[in-house]
Amino acid sequence: MMVTPDDTGTPLGILPDTLIVGPSQQWNAMEIVESPVVVYKASTTDTASPTPYKNALQGRLNVVVSPFLTGTFSNYWFLLDTKRPIKSVILQQRSDVPVEFSALDNASSSESAFMRDRFYYGVRARYNVGYGLWQCAYGSIN
Repeated sequence: MMVTPDDTGTPLGILPDTLIVGPSQQWNAMEIVESPVVVYKASTTDTASPTPYKNALQGRLNVVVSPFLTGTFSNYWFLLDTKRPIKSVILQQRSDVPVEFSALDNASSSESAFMRDRFYYGVRARYNVGYGLWQCAYGSIN
């Protein structure tokens, strides 16, 4: 991410600071980000012995565990640069349209509340989400 160039070929200098993972990847992410030592484990085809070395990522990233990265998306992870003034994803909230809450919980005004003891609640709001500086976000599948 640090060497991603702009339209003139100059590196943008993006420094990721946040790692987003799902609950199933939480302990792997914590081990990668917070462990002071990483041990290289040899595979069956590798003859090198396990070697401990200093973790270069220790303390450099904040880990955020998202409860929405489950099921099919449980192995997804995202690396973000959140310290820039222009974010990678922008949430636009409409201030001229207030959030409306409605409830059908009065037995005299709702047939479902009177006949079946079912109460319905709803919220209406207007938002938009769009890409900002998309180079500040990187995602992959473990």
